[in-house]
Amino acid sequence: LSHPRMASAATGDAAPGGSPSPKKEENVRIISIEEQAAIFAGLHHKKFGLREVGCLPRFIAQDGETYFSVRNSILLKWWDNPKDFLTFETAAKDIQEPKRDLAKAIYDFLNNYGYINAGVVQNQPCFDGKHVDNPHKKRIIVIGAGMSGVTAARQLKAFGHDVLVLEGRDRIGGRVNTNLDKFESPVDLGASIITGLTGNPLGVVTRQLGTRVHHINLKCPLFFPNGDEIPSEFDDQVWEQYNAILDGADKVRKSMKEDKETAHQLDKYNLLSTMRDIQSSELGDLDERSKHVINWHITNLEYGCATDLSDLSLGNWDQDDEYGFSGDHLFLKDGYSSVIEGLAAGLDIKLSHKIQKILYRGETGVAIHATAIEEDEEVTKEFECDMVLVTVSLGVLKSGMISFTPQLPLWKQAAVNRLGFGLINKLVLEWNEEDIFWRETDMFGHVKDSEQDRGNNYMFWNLKNVTGKPILVSIFSGLAAHEFELTSEKTLVKEAMQHLRKMYGEHIKDPIRTHKTAWKTDPLACGTYSYVKVGASGDDYDALARPVKNRLFFAGEATCRLYPATVPGAHASGLFAAGQIADACNPVKHELFIASDAYSRANHYKFTRSKESKQNRFKRGLRARRLNFTQANPLSSIRSAFMKMKKAKALDSAVLDLMDGKIDIGVLNNNNESKTNFRGKIENVKRTSSNNREKKSTTYEEFIATLTPESNNTRLGTANLPTIGTFEDIASDSEGELDMSETLLTKKARKRRHEEKSRERLRKKINKKMKKHEKKAQQKRKDSSSSNNNEKNNAEKTSSNDIRDSNGNNKSDGEGSGDKDNNGDQDASDPRYYIRSRLRKLCAKYAIHFKLQENNVETIMDKSFEKIMKDWQSKDRKLSVRKWMNTEKRRKCIKALVSKYSKKFAKMK
Repeated sequence: LSHPRMASAATGDAAPGGSPSPKKEENVRIISIEEQAAIFAGLHHKKFGLREVGCLPRFIAQDGETYFSVRNSILLKWWDNPKDFLTFETAAKDIQEPKRDLAKAIYDFLNNYGYINAGVVQNQPCFDGKHVDNPHKKRIIVIGAGMSGVTAARQLKAFGHDVLVLEGRDRIGGRVNTNLDKFESPVDLGASIITGLTGNPLGVVTRQLGTRVHHINLKCPLFFPNGDEIPSEFDDQVWEQYNAILDGADKVRKSMKEDKETAHQLDKYNLLSTMRDIQSSELGDLDERSKHVINWHITNLEYGCATDLSDLSLGNWDQDDEYGFSGDHLFLKDGYSSVIEGLAAGLDIKLSHKIQKILYRGETGVAIHATAIEEDEEVTKEFECDMVLVTVSLGVLKSGMISFTPQLPLWKQAAVNRLGFGLINKLVLEWNEEDIFWRETDMFGHVKDSEQDRGNNYMFWNLKNVTGKPILVSIFSGLAAHEFELTSEKTLVKEAMQHLRKMYGEHIKDPIRTHKTAWKTDPLACGTYSYVKVGASGDDYDALARPVKNRLFFAGEATCRLYPATVPGAHASGLFAAGQIADACNPVKHELFIASDAYSRANHYKFTRSKESKQNRFKRGLRARRLNFTQANPLSSIRSAFMKMKKAKALDSAVLDLMDGKIDIGVLNNNNESKTNFRGKIENVKRTSSNNREKKSTTYEEFIATLTPESNNTRLGTANLPTIGTFEDIASDSEGELDMSETLLTKKARKRRHEEKSRERLRKKINKKMKKHEKKAQQKRKDSSSSNNNEKNNAEKTSSNDIRDSNGNNKSDGEGSGDKDNNGDQDASDPRYYIRSRLRKLCAKYAIHFKLQENNVETIMDKSFEKIMKDWQSKDRKLSVRKWMNTEKRRKCIKALVSKYSKKFAKMK
């Protein structure tokens, strides 16, 4: 770069934030063309990426050098000709047979996540009239036709899914908006600049489309408030002072991290206050001109971060710096929209459909409510799909314009609230060809003498060298970007001309055409791009990218931790979201497609802050330790998977035999004996698995061998596994037959099955107790009946035992005094018999719950019986005893009474 400071100034909407430090001399090593292809694809040529570690652990564990050799050779073949679809046969043409399995796994991974065969490719599946036979085809709706939306939609369509894109505007592009009507040449009102193509996901797309670019000259002359040009020597001096302030702020951050007492408070500090403290303590009293130029550099940093520095987190504001792109910064001569239009070709996109509500209903799919204008009337439409990808801006999510039913999880809402969403605005000015007055530089800056006004017209872009037309674009950043939208366009043009006349003279004419942006008041944008606010961190980007219930997915620049606030970041997030959805669409998850969980976990622990104590990190579980893998021992990354497979190996093999039809479980004939035999076989398998633990432990080499795709018995191979639909069809043929929908043993199914078994065990225990008590009660009634038969007449005359039945007639007090039926049972119309039977069942349940003894249960039943009988005899009843006992009020009273006595005896125990 001719001027290191301008690496941030020219980043535009794609700036990662912050001016880079001067380039240091490093030892240069000549790398091969294969390694160059990996670098251009955004991967390190000799290091594993986070997604690779999460998705391909066993291949990484085998031989790292072989892995890099195969991966880089495939990337080179793709990079040599990115316009044609790269098949596996072509990619593995020069790879020998022992490495073919490795090559197939790497090819599937690169293809699934858009490192190859992404963008506008000739002979691409599902395009150019071709068809992909996808057995797991799903209906997917993408909300938003911005860069991430069209990228994901194109990728999913190439995978063979049915994709529909809903866009709220009357155009595609989102925050990429190229104006083609108002001016003589295309002008980007939103994103404008590509900040280097090396490692940039959009580099391949620009090659595929043949995009015309202009290489930006980063030399930027500055002007004082009075219009005098700043000498280059003075500019370099202030630039060093500004870098000293940033270095001082970085030292403060590092010292706070190392101090245990202040580490937890780091997230509460903002960048601007720290820089001001460093400026006053280390630089002392600066002259006014130096302060003005330093304020310009601060404004330039605010432009890269889209917000005032007082909102930026001191600890995490530059968390993405290490992933920046390299190479020349570029203007697109045909505008940024030309790239999105090329990606959107061939997609089903419905414009002017504003989303109001998203109902994601777990296993039943997703319903989307949108409003559209048809025949000058607003109508509400409903769309149904299997999965939905939300690519709206972070500002729209913050505004609550789209309602989710059920509400988003708390962790998702917290990430939305913690991250910030900034604002940049532009004022476009066009003159006649003969009225050009500025120099041939691509940009120039204007320093302000007021700190509050420092972001007002702080930089002008010259589009004359880009489009050939005399157009200047004035940039507003920081607090000035918010005041910009509250000011009329006429006033803004007048202020801009005052600044330009100070720099180039009073003779310059007014522009013939002007235009102002208003991204904050745009309800479908609510700003420009995201930033790490005070209290936020890079983990919030990961949380925003995580799917919800494998039905609701998210993409956009605010979901890309590596390249946030950039158009390439939005493009990369669309590719990754397409890979996540492809993973979720496959009911039997292949080893390659587990990035929706593994990548997020690996990424989380990769960026875990060291401020936690060892004890706190241990409390987070051994799972964190297993994911802290190293290149020295790459097998540690799959230790957890190894242990799980070792424990469940025998059971999984039985399930595979079940799927292949080797075990007869009586699905087609509703035979209880066959079901019992199946349960017995599963139990035998479990016992065999537990007995095998005492034998010699399985080695990692044996574990790796069991995972080879060629093995017919591997649990990860999908060639021999039928789809879920096969079992659903079998189960639906006959009513009451064994349900096979949970044979895949997902985590949710195992949890549900465990809960059902627990409830079933409790029911059996209660029924057993009730039968035991009922048996004893019947024996007592039988003994009482035989002893009282001789005294029946005397018992009927005893006035102390007389009670009134529902008709007002007196009945003998005693359980055996009622009439008997043919079977010898007690008459159910007797109030005493009915009340005691009801109490007996209720007391049995409470006896199990409170673990009461039998004598206590009898005491509780007697006391409760006396209370209820007293209430029954208190006055004449119009209702029968059965109806009186079944009223809602009486049921609650009886339960409360029994519960009271049960708790009393439980406390005594």
